[in-house]
Amino acid sequence: MRTRFVVVCMFFAAALALQGQGTSVAQISGTVQDSTGLAIPSAQVTITNTDTGAVRTVQSGPDGSYILSNLPVGPYRLQVTKDGFSAYVQSGIVLQVNTNPEINVSMKVGSVSEQVMVEANAAMVETHSNGVGQVIDQQRVVDLPLNGRNVTQLIALSGAAVSNTGGGIVNNLNYPTAAAFSIAGGQGNATNYFLDGATHIDPRTNVGLPLPFPDALQEFKVETSALPANYGSHPGGAVNAVTKSGTNSIHGDAFEFLRNYVFNARNVFAATRDSLKRNQFGGVLGGPIIKNKLFFFTGFQGTTERTAPATNVAFVPTAAVLAGNFQTILGPGCQKNPVTLNAASGAVNNIIPTSKLNPVALKFASLLPVSTDPCGKELYGVPSIDNEYQGVARADWQRTPTDLIFFRYFVANYGLDAFYDKSNLLTAGAPGLLDQVQALNAGDTYLISSNTVSSFRATFSRSAINRVGAAGVPNMAQLGSAVSSPIANYTGQVQISNYFSTGAIPGYVFTNIYGLSEDLGMTKGAHQIAFGANWTHTQMNALGPFQMNPRMTFNGQLTGNALADFMTGSMDTMLQGGGQYARDGQNMPSLYVQDNWRLTSRLQINGGLRWDPFIPQHQAYGYATQFEPSKFYAGQVSKVFTNAPPGVTFAGDAGFPGKSDTYPRYGDFAPRVGLVYDPRGKGT
Repeated sequence: MRTRFVVVCMFFAAALALQGQGTSVAQISGTVQDSTGLAIPSAQVTITNTDTGAVRTVQSGPDGSYILSNLPVGPYRLQVTKDGFSAYVQSGIVLQVNTNPEINVSMKVGSVSEQVMVEANAAMVETHSNGVGQVIDQQRVVDLPLNGRNVTQLIALSGAAVSNTGGGIVNNLNYPTAAAFSIAGGQGNATNYFLDGATHIDPRTNVGLPLPFPDALQEFKVETSALPANYGSHPGGAVNAVTKSGTNSIHGDAFEFLRNYVFNARNVFAATRDSLKRNQFGGVLGGPIIKNKLFFFTGFQGTTERTAPATNVAFVPTAAVLAGNFQTILGPGCQKNPVTLNAASGAVNNIIPTSKLNPVALKFASLLPVSTDPCGKELYGVPSIDNEYQGVARADWQRTPTDLIFFRYFVANYGLDAFYDKSNLLTAGAPGLLDQVQALNAGDTYLISSNTVSSFRATFSRSAINRVGAAGVPNMAQLGSAVSSPIANYTGQVQISNYFSTGAIPGYVFTNIYGLSEDLGMTKGAHQIAFGANWTHTQMNALGPFQMNPRMTFNGQLTGNALADFMTGSMDTMLQGGGQYARDGQNMPSLYVQDNWRLTSRLQINGGLRWDPFIPQHQAYGYATQFEPSKFYAGQVSKVFTNAPPGVTFAGDAGFPGKSDTYPRYGDFAPRVGLVYDPRGKGT
């Protein structure tokens, strides 16, 4: 894109919800003039999608200007006709997502039957937006090398974006390829993601859901700075992605990508080559069902990945320790500072009578390997076996010349096998994953008149994240403990300082997003005006099994050695809870208006106002709580939980906002204004 001068004067206020209306389309605008530079009004301007045959026609205004908005991305041919002038035809135009190139037309006097042909492969210059953006086109999406074919890695090519997964933004309750990018200095969860114009966000963490694999993705655009009013929240920026669609010709491909020991290079500092074995296979197919009318596109990618286990180090009870003899393991051969067990433990010369060894600890230790190392050192590994499958299906229906309807479904399934070696309970330290993301989007773009376009979207997305235990893992009850252990296939967490730990935390998080949006765009003289309304509803259902099976720690406070504490059943701490089921919902309506006013051929003012009322989450089980300093100083306690500290209130207390943790705000407005200056006034 060629350099232009952009002067931005912006006042921007952002709400902290996730609503916003993305766009999966583009537009063309420009001016029709004669060879002397005079405007030609009432010229017929026709744009034709050369892939699908879709046609759109408008007339130039009194000043010769025209705008063709809400055009699907793809290749186009522009034709302009007017009595007394030769027809103007420009081919080779390629529209990219959420771009607004200016194409000015110079017509020559002559017969309409004559044509002036222009081959455009020219740079599409953006002279209408005061935002900053970068399109990652289809060629780069497919051709650039991607580790694991994860398209979100290409977001970093925009220059203003860096990966930002710190601070717990992304964890094992997100889909494994979740995107978290900081754009223009924003936070990692302050970027909005759209797929085919629909919100593509995990509402629990506000990070992006996975994007389709490269062969199914047409392109995407990364935007930031003074974005128009159809964008709300997420002040960092926006990522607009578009899936491929069918055309009038059959097109498709099949692929297989392989990485294994034979092809992997060896790190110069490593003893062996990388053990990764990854197969990625699939294909896409698109084409016409009814030529110029109905099109289809579908695609699939499978990924299987196997990795040899990394080496983990633990120190487990030796045969001597299992008999109560700690002399070697606590002696100078194993300890920099030898340890003498406390007399209160019953130990004499670091030997504990077997009668004082805890039977549950002995049962637990029987599921651990007995190390032949005198200090109990044990090396073990947990193999990584995971699979992912993605599928995309899309249909586009040109119902009438003025009505385009599309439907798209995307699904991604990820599975990481839970592993448990029955001879080594240490291998049960990480949960398996069963994750699924689904995204459904339907849209209708309707040309009400030559200068008014309606765009409607209905969306649904669902993220289901499951952490599961491996079959056969015993819980504490099966080890002989009287401690309640309601979750099967989960021992609980056992942490022995400087020796070993085990236990994974299961659970699930299901999130849903429902969305409806309507955008109405019109051209009135030098004004391009847009109105829009959006409603988003989010749901979250989760089980946080907070220590339902216990967490026990042993640190040597009682005997002088953590392992001896464990073997005698002398816990330092034990934590057990009842778990927490969450069922939250939130409504997020919004309205906006945007006016892009072309004052002169060189100067444009872009102004907008967005209303984002804040309606807090409704917590079905009433887990919300507040701290009120005035009640704390007055010594007032909750009427709901009378044993709670003063000042802490709960749902049901006087003055508490129902089952939310705060009150709604209806005065959140986000105005913005910007200037765009084109020094030459020619859109180049």
